[in-house]
Amino acid sequence: MTRYSLKTGLNIFLKAAGITPYLYHRELPQDPSYPATVYDIVSDINTCHTHDRVNGPRQARVQIDVYAETVAAAEDAMEQYVELFTSYSGDLGAGFLDVAIFDEGANPDLDFESEPTLRHLEGRSRDFMILY
Repeated sequence: MTRYSLKTGLNIFLKAAGITPYLYHRELPQDPSYPATVYDIVSDINTCHTHDRVNGPRQARVQIDVYAETVAAAEDAMEQYVELFTSYSGDLGAGFLDVAIFDEGANPDLDFESEPTLRHLEGRSRDFMILY
């Protein structure tokens, strides 16, 4: 079985979940459709090394941002992500078989005041820790 990157595994997993119809990595494109999810791998580190340079398990922090035209739509989608990810253990897809995901909690509400093109949108952001 081919083992893909964590980015690819997450993309496959999030698309299969189908929580929002639009999924993007790292940032929204210009003129996106909504509701949309943006995921970003904020960090991805080895949790230990052995004396013979064999890498141990990895820990990645993933940020999920949901953008929608109403507060209700943004909150509903984020709650679905929380339900999907909270204490998840299993197959992430793309060769990631032993994955554990933990909810790290909500980020403060997204601030769109500095981004004029997003002022009419609502957003929610949350971090998750993935051990693999």
